Amino acid sequence: MERLDFHSKLAAGADQVWSTLVRMSGIEQEMRPLLRMTSPSTIDDLREISLTDGRPLFTSTLLAFGVVPIGRTKLRLCEILENASDGHYRFVENSEMTGMQSWRHVREVRRAPRGCLISDWLAFEPIAAPGVVKLAVGWFFRHRHHRLKEMFG
Repeated sequence: MERLDFHSKLAAGADQVWSTLVRMSGIEQEMRPLLRMTSPSTIDDLREISLTDGRPLFTSTLLAFGVVPIGRTKLRLCEILENASDGHYRFVENSEMTGMQSWRHVREVRRAPRGCLISDWLAFEPIAAPGVVKLAVGWFFRHRHHRLKEMFG
């Protein structure tokens, strides 16, 4: 099992950051231009989808640079926590993904002085080449945190 974690301080408030990053349009903004995840046209805000009993919410095609299909993921959120009164937000994703035996992504947004802190914890088990996959996933999440800083200061 490979593990990675990423933490960034953002200038925007936790409420604003969270409400952007639980929307497919916000996720797309965060990942661009490297990757785009498709989703049903009826879905944007992931909070509006009822969490299922372990079943995927939908299947997404992963598109490198927005056009080249490189895999699929069956998006499965098993927890969404929103506590606006103390500025604490969190989701836990356990998805089936091309090239992975397992994938777990925990994202947390917490209120902080003059902004918020965002953290991503990943635990995953690649089917092959774990060292290479860990480098690629690390590079991609560093890109995501760089984009978050561009988006939210």
